[in-house]
Amino acid sequence: MIALALFLLFGLVLGTGYFRALAWNVRALARGAGLLTAFALPLARFGFIAAGLTFAALHGAGALAAATLGFLLARAGALHVARAAP
Repeated sequence: MIALALFLLFGLVLGTGYFRALAWNVRALARGAGLLTAFALPLARFGFIAAGLTFAALHGAGALAAATLGFLLARAGALHVARAAP
């Protein structure tokens, strides 16, 4: 049970990092960032998520489910913050 809670926390941290990087990428593109930023950061984000969820999957289906739930909770938090922003 503790391991699943740790993977939930892992997914929450993973998702928070992902959505912060997404927000940074959107702001950078809105400011007119170069093509390197436009293509490299999304690839890095996807690689980050793929590596994290693969790590969780290697520890079993429960760990993967907990990490995915944590990621989805981070998504909900990111949407809440985005809606509250002016």
